[in-house]
This record gives sequence, structure tokens and C-alpha cells, in this order.
Amino acid sequence: MRLAKRIGGRLRPEHGLTLSEMLVAMLVGSLVIVAAYTILDTAFGQSAKIASREDAIQRGRLAMERITQLLRSQVCLADLPPLRYADDRTVSLYVDLSSAGGDNPQRHDITWDASAKAIRDEVYTPDVTPPTASTTWTLAARKTLLQDVVAAKDASGRAKPIFSYFAFQPDGTVSATPLATPLGDSDRARAVQVQIDFVVNPTGIDPSRQATTLENDVYVRSADPNDPSNGPRCM
Repeated sequence: MRLAKRIGGRLRPEHGLTLSEMLVAMLVGSLVIVAAYTILDTAFGQSAKIASREDAIQRGRLAMERITQLLRSQVCLADLPPLRYADDRTVSLYVDLSSAGGDNPQRHDITWDASAKAIRDEVYTPDVTPPTASTTWTLAARKTLLQDVVAAKDASGRAKPIFSYFAFQPDGTVSATPLATPLGDSDRARAVQVQIDFVVNPTGIDPSRQATTLENDVYVRSADPNDPSNGPRCM
């Protein structure tokens, strides 16, 4: 009899969890699962945003490098200045990317299309080489340099120009005040620096949180600050 009581006493603590204990355990387990899911969901969302932002930065930099290369490779065409036309959204210029010293130029029309949110480059070739002022230019290629691009905003919220143009001051430094656009004949010959400014939006992501602003000042390498009365020198 005593042996049975001893065995029964040992078995009593092994009945299991009470209902209240089980409910508490389930509640704690649910909280842990919800917290883990929230952390994973946030991590995946942030990872997607970072990847999209990096994609926008890379696309923007590639387009900026190409535009910079073209602007720095301006050449004169006969007695005409390197810039054929220039305003806030378009710059048309004569470019020679070869080593021929200006004998094989192309015409590039770089334009920001606000409705399509794209920057495009139209390439024209001359009917004679070297070209003259009366040369006929034929469209040879049309390229989209960048998509999902919009104008940057200034401190007051107004849209900034994609392209701004600057000339030398009498002391040989570049003026901080941009030339009025569209550039007239004399200003097209004086422009020695072009400022490029735009915003790239990641595809499929809220642009208000993930947009990337890119800006660059391109100095025309043929311009001579020791001769500030003139613009880029003709070769």
C-alpha cells in the first residue's frame, strides 16, 4: 500500500500542461512567428528597394557618361560653332569621336522627351566628308540613352532645366549665371560649359522615395580660359 502511494506521488507531477499554460505557450509562439515574418517581409522589401535604386544609379551614370563624352568632343563645322542648337531640353552639336581631328564629325541631337520620360540621342551623318555649312545630314541612328528620367526640382519646387549653358567671364573663369535659352548665334559660340541635371526613377518603385538625382558640369576641352572673349576653339 505504501509502495503504491509512493509511485502515485511520483506520477502526479507528470499530468502535462494546464489549459491556461497551453494558451500562454501558444500566444508566445504566435508572437514569435509574427515577429519573424515581419522581419523577413521588411528585409525582402528593403532588399528590393536597394536593388531598384542601384539599378537606377547605374543606368543614370551610364547615360551621364555618354552625354559627357559627346559634349566634351565638340568640334566646329566650317565657320559654324560646335553647338547647332541648344535649349533647356535639347542640345544639338557636331562631334568627332575619331582621331581624325575634326574631319569625320557626326551630328548628335540629345533630347529629353518629357512625355516619354526618356533621353534620346539621334545620330546624323553628312553626305560629304569633311562636311561644310551646306552639308545635308541624314539620320543614321536613334538611341534611347535613359528611361524613367524626369526633371530635377529647385528649392522652390520648380522644374530645373536638363541642360544649362555657361560662358567665360572677362577674367577667364566660368560665369555662375547660365546663358538665356534657347541660345542665340553669339551665345552658341561662347558656351564653354554645359550643366546636366536630371532625376532617375527606379522602375516599378515609388519615385518619391527611391529617385536618384544626377548632376554634372561638362567643360568643353577645346575652350581656352586665356582667351575668354571666345568660346571653344575651332580645329
